[in-house]
Amino acid sequence: MPKYMTRQRRLLLEYLTEHADESLSASQIAEALSAQEISVSAVYRNLAELEREGRLHRAAGAGKEQRYRYSGVESCRGCLHLSCTRC
Repeated sequence: MPKYMTRQRRLLLEYLTEHADESLSASQIAEALSAQEISVSAVYRNLAELEREGRLHRAAGAGKEQRYRYSGVESCRGCLHLSCTRC
């Protein structure tokens, strides 16, 4: 069942779609959307919901911070995205 599309969720999805080729932390996303008055709690809540829906993938980042990659765009379906952990 589709989630109700709030203003905050719409702006978050737009941002994630524009940055679909990047792995971002929740704090990076919240900072980027702070000018649009999206609360940090709304970012975390929506990221969790998008992950449950299978539209977002979560991976471990540096330290304890989780990284998120949006997979809801057609060009990412069936693709494997890898990130270097040591150079």
